[in-house]
Amino acid sequence: MSRKWFWLVGLLCLGMAFFQAQATTPQDPLISLSYLELRFNTLREEVKSWIQEAMESANTPQTPTEPTTPGEPLPETPGTDPVVVPTPEPTPTWEVISMKVGETLIAEGGCEIILRAGKAYAIASINGGIANLTQGVDLTTGKEIPTNHLLLVPRSDGRGMKILDLSYLMIKGKYTIQATP
Repeated sequence: MSRKWFWLVGLLCLGMAFFQAQATTPQDPLISLSYLELRFNTLREEVKSWIQEAMESANTPQTPTEPTTPGEPLPETPGTDPVVVPTPEPTPTWEVISMKVGETLIAEGGCEIILRAGKAYAIASINGGIANLTQGVDLTTGKEIPTNHLLLVPRSDGRGMKILDLSYLMIKGKYTIQATP
């Protein structure tokens, strides 16, 4: 709506300058009041019609739809098959876990990990290591994992970490913990 007002004011100023240039001459520099009233009334009617058109287009009623809950079929329309709205999967949340010396964490693809305290080293696969998003590097097998860095496991191919000291991790996604034999 503000864009229309911008154009409206611009056109009004341009129109006034144009009409004043036409109405005045070097011999007659004044504009008569009746001339101004005629021009303003014409312009006022045009502006009113533009505003009315904009209000009508904004107030056109939309076709109402009945709200549905996930997993519930949509209302049936004669001659069509019912449509089922898929139930969205819950988004994973951060989980705080503690791990003991010698345990191994194997993460699945898309798993995010932050080592909050302790010591661990990375376990990579033949496809690559664990992405350290904080530093922008790839952690290969045997590299020490820095604390408070966001790590991302890109694939479910055995990547993870081996714990060297009592550690606390924040983890989001699927993983398995293998105890030492």
